[in-house]
Amino acid sequence: MRSRIGIILAAGKGTRLKSDLPKVLHPVLGKSILQRVVESLLPLDLERLILVVGHQADRVQAEVTQWQLPCPIEFVIQEPQLGTGHALMQVLPILPADTQTDVLITCGDMPLIQTERYQSLLETHLKTHATASLTTVSMKNPYGYGRIIQEDGKFLKIVEEKDASPEEKQIPWGNAGIYAVDWPVFSKYLSKLDQNNAQGEFYLTDMMGHLVKEGHAVSTVVWPSEDEILGINSRHQLAEATTILSRRTADRLMTDGVTLINPDSMALAPEIKVGADTVIYPGCYLEGQVEIGSHCEIGPQTVMRGHIQIGQTCKVVSSFLERFVQVGDRTYIGPFAHLRDNAIVGEQVRIGNFVEVKETRFGSRSNAAHLCYLGDAQIGDDVNMGAGSIIANYDPIRDLKHVTEIQDGVKIGCNSVLISPVVIKKKSSVAAGSVITEDVESGDLAIARGRQVAIPQWVNKTLSAMEQAKSSEDSSCTLPT
Repeated sequence: MRSRIGIILAAGKGTRLKSDLPKVLHPVLGKSILQRVVESLLPLDLERLILVVGHQADRVQAEVTQWQLPCPIEFVIQEPQLGTGHALMQVLPILPADTQTDVLITCGDMPLIQTERYQSLLETHLKTHATASLTTVSMKNPYGYGRIIQEDGKFLKIVEEKDASPEEKQIPWGNAGIYAVDWPVFSKYLSKLDQNNAQGEFYLTDMMGHLVKEGHAVSTVVWPSEDEILGINSRHQLAEATTILSRRTADRLMTDGVTLINPDSMALAPEIKVGADTVIYPGCYLEGQVEIGSHCEIGPQTVMRGHIQIGQTCKVVSSFLERFVQVGDRTYIGPFAHLRDNAIVGEQVRIGNFVEVKETRFGSRSNAAHLCYLGDAQIGDDVNMGAGSIIANYDPIRDLKHVTEIQDGVKIGCNSVLISPVVIKKKSSVAAGSVITEDVESGDLAIARGRQVAIPQWVNKTLSAMEQAKSSEDSSCTLPT
């Protein structure tokens, strides 16, 4: 088998998106359009991957170079952008016409094409020994797509929408714009392309007609769904792609034994993994490396974005989890909790209403049920954080974060503030309303608040004085009879 090389055409601006961001960098459920295209190609074991960039090329290259990919990516600049054929012309300096390889050509704005579709194209190309193989889909409304022109089932040419006659526009077979080609033969015909068309561009589609005229075989592969070849050129199409991708994930999860209450109300990225008998309620948004165990309840209205691990038999209700979060088995999160940035929560924990946990390890069987901020802390097992307790971890003058350690079995009273760095040692207690600035020894009770003072009969005396003042005021306004 000959080598395989992939070429991704990603030079377009995406004018209809009306955005400062390059078209291919717009996100679809947590990953850019281009990243999803690249990742669908990686299982094909391509020897090289060539990315043709143009609009904001530096920005696209900077983004791509951050990805850790097993296949090297080479960049080619297309400037100006004069069509898909012109894009391939720019590849010739690094992929000469005599390079003995098959080339898969795809578009950088089609994030919904699955790996098996590319595989079917390459297999057909290999079996038919064609110079070029292309993909086609029967479309309900093929407006905007080139039409596949055939005669007696034999491919003749592709006609672009703007150049098609009224009769040709009635043809339902649209060109998906994905090709597998025998590069040494195919590339030699690039010089035959011209700009004699409605858009004044070098059409890659014209190549197919040239090959047929010269007696070369061009095969077609029918793909089953037009959803997969959706190209992103507008915000509407971006939303449509997100919906399709999420629904695919929903179908997979339900097949695997996950209950989704109204899946159309959710956004579910393809990367997420969910155990059987877990229930996900409406309004949830899950993207990234999210792993949820079995027998959990998620939502309603819960967001998980980033590297999130949820154990078995957990509940996460109306809460926000982001970046890196780990939650142990049989733990209850929410409602309205916020876990972020290395929040590691143990088993059988309660993180309740309006509690934020950040850069903190929170031990098993510990509780923070109400109105707490836990930042930059090491919190042991069997700890109770009373309502309104705060870890004051930030020194705004020196712009420093400090760490607080709360050891096993500690009880922190309501509305207490722990000024970091402090250590609250095992089985000690902090009285409600305390401001703790020094370490607390094991078994001690720490009280750090002003002593309560009672002023005898202050309320009665005050009310009596107010009545006297009011009576004097009223009498001063009395008119003589």
